[in-house]
Amino acid sequence: MNISETLANAELRTALALRQIDELANGEHSHDHTKDILKEIDKRISDNLDGLKRAAAVNNADVVRANAATLILDLDIYLPVLGYILRSSNVRNAFEVFDPLMDMCKALLGPDVRLIYSSEWDYSPFMQSFSSPKLMNVVVVGLPAHESGNALLIPVVGHELGHAKWHKSGVLSSLKDEVSKTILDYVMDNLDDIVGPDNAKTYMSEADPRQLVALMVGEVGEAQDAAEQQCEEVFCDMVGTRIFGASYLRAFAYLLFPSPAESERFNFCYPSNTARMKYMKDAAKHFGTPVSDDFGADFEDTPPKDLRPQLQHVLTAADKATEAAFPSILKAVETHLTTSVIPMIDEGKVKELEAAFAAKGPGNANYTLPDIIEAAWRTHLIGLDKGERFARLRALNEFVFKTIEVSEFYRRSGG
Repeated sequence: MNISETLANAELRTALALRQIDELANGEHSHDHTKDILKEIDKRISDNLDGLKRAAAVNNADVVRANAATLILDLDIYLPVLGYILRSSNVRNAFEVFDPLMDMCKALLGPDVRLIYSSEWDYSPFMQSFSSPKLMNVVVVGLPAHESGNALLIPVVGHELGHAKWHKSGVLSSLKDEVSKTILDYVMDNLDDIVGPDNAKTYMSEADPRQLVALMVGEVGEAQDAAEQQCEEVFCDMVGTRIFGASYLRAFAYLLFPSPAESERFNFCYPSNTARMKYMKDAAKHFGTPVSDDFGADFEDTPPKDLRPQLQHVLTAADKATEAAFPSILKAVETHLTTSVIPMIDEGKVKELEAAFAAKGPGNANYTLPDIIEAAWRTHLIGLDKGERFARLRALNEFVFKTIEVSEFYRRSGG
């Protein structure tokens, strides 16, 4: 392909991309900082094209191709972000929630963070941040599209923000030694089963058998990887519980309860459902919002029936390491989420809002988002046997979103 054809193709790709960005920037519901992200993407793509044209002007085919290839790579990075921004402007989203969530993001992640709050076509909520310097400080939180207007689901955002906090805070580095020790202790105690008696005898005859086992037995590294990812998920559950209290557990249960009978545990990167619920309940009690002992009793899973012995050891070692690290994870959440960063739920404010919602109206004062959602969940749980859940939820959502708007007015006006 000659230089002129390479340039023509690149110009066409760029023109189509810039047109799409322009259409998104003119979207009726885009937030100002979302438009700023679009401006940055627009500028980077335009700058690439300018570089391409300068290279063509000096008739250097290699430089033209290099610039054209860079343009393709940039589009591969930016196109998913454009999709998130497009879906974030859809009217199904609860736009009232954006400002308090943005404040929460800044408190957790720093003043430069940019949030894209989007409805997505995945059942599981998710968070995505970007390692590319071209998208620094951009965090995407996606909620399932059919639930994006459901105020009761907002607490699961706490879990997703926990992922961003985990990567930013360096908590993992403080847990690595503890996790490694627990796993290595387990492997050494079960060495005969894991590597066979003859190999175990060989390892134990060495001057430093623990170090050799850590280097040579693959199950150690596999368990380490699984445990570290489990610890991240536990940390995120603790962040959600610390911010939203019992309403986080209820939102979690709403999405995932009940697990199918005899469902097998298929992902080692999460704690078992039973353990995960225990961690959340222990954290809720620790943070002053205990839940009933039988909450989540039907949320179970079982180990895969055909799991080979070595993988069973990997799973058991990872689970033990996560359990041992739980107190340290809880302490890390306390350290990073002090009351000056995220206020605790105010029981008095929650009761005020419960009364307002029960009287079929919004609150008329300055309330935090966690207070509002905790009151909404308590109101929602009253009289669920009346068969009017959809209508009652729609009315409750209106009260919640109006309360958020009123609270934002008071906050901005200093009231």
